[in-house]
Amino acid sequence: MTTARAAIERNLSHQGDFVLVNYQREVLGQGRVGLISPLAAYDRESDRVLILDTAAHKYPPTWVPLTSLVSAISTTDGATGKTRGFLEVASTAD
Repeated sequence: MTTARAAIERNLSHQGDFVLVNYQREVLGQGRVGLISPLAAYDRESDRVLILDTAAHKYPPTWVPLTSLVSAISTTDGATGKTRGFLEVASTAD
């Protein structure tokens, strides 16, 4: 958990960088499918992340506790049998 928090906080503090999360919506009370979405922000005080759902017409951007998101990305994808996770994308421009 500490590793995920540190990576997400570090990444989102740099303009142009972003994090993609592969998570199970059901863990967050949003239905029974997995999804890949970008994170828009991390709030240290509340320890929450802002998920920009790719199906925004049905699921608007939402703040969720980081602990809940970590639980949602720690699930197994039924199609691949592999654990979900997150991907950090960093800009190389200074």
